[in-house]
Amino acid sequence: MSLPRFLAARDGGRGSTGTVDAAGVRLAPEDDVLALAPHVGQLLLVAIDFPAYTDGRGFSQARLLRERLGFGGEIRAIGDVRPDQVPFMVRAGIDTFEVAEVPDLAQLERGLSRYRTSYQPSYALPIAG
Repeated sequence: MSLPRFLAARDGGRGSTGTVDAAGVRLAPEDDVLALAPHVGQLLLVAIDFPAYTDGRGFSQARLLRERLGFGGEIRAIGDVRPDQVPFMVRAGIDTFEVAEVPDLAQLERGLSRYRTSYQPSYALPIAG
């Protein structure tokens, strides 16, 4: 469910019983990921929407989830996810991807192990095989 709907249900918003059994939340680019802080331990999945491949706010949301909030569940990239972005998404802490077209898996593996050194810190460096 969307973050606003999830928060409204958790906080007992109008028309809500105050209880919700959502195992996952979908974040839009404009959502404040830090609003999940009190609930992060109850979630199994956070889906981050990338509405356009040029919109990089999801990378920041993933890093905040992993580093600041300590989220250990699944972070899934949804929307306009392109295979050439996957190595950078992995470095941000995203671990599953919903893509429109099935990528060439050999090319994807090469992309994940292509760079052994980086100039910026990351959440999870890909392990070269």
